[in-house]
Amino acid sequence: MGILDVAKINLPPLETLPEGEAQLVINSAKDRGINGGEPFKSGRTGWSLSFKSDQHPNAETVFENLLMPVDGDSASTERMFVEKIQAFVAAFNITSEDVESWVGKTGWVNVGVEAKDDGSGDRNIIKSYVLPNK
Repeated sequence: MGILDVAKINLPPLETLPEGEAQLVINSAKDRGINGGEPFKSGRTGWSLSFKSDQHPNAETVFENLLMPVDGDSASTERMFVEKIQAFVAAFNITSEDVESWVGKTGWVNVGVEAKDDGSGDRNIIKSYVLPNK
């Protein structure tokens, strides 16, 4: 099979996940300035994550950025960033600082749907992480 054969393949359209709880798998995790990775454009550090759904193979990838608080953040901003990181760690049972070890971990999230910035349809967002029962 050559490149022109592949170019003719009809793929099903990607879909957004329905709003509500969904089990997602970490597809990629990238250090953004924590241990030498490139920081975000804003200069903040954190992690860029992408997630896939095993239950919905035609679902679009879900993207999420986890940001570290910085000196000068208000107390409420610091709390928001810390609580989001804590919820992610609990929901996906993160036990290592090594971001490569996060790939393949499964957890539950509350998915939302919002319009894409370019107006080309909808995309999924993570509204919150579902914490395991303690």
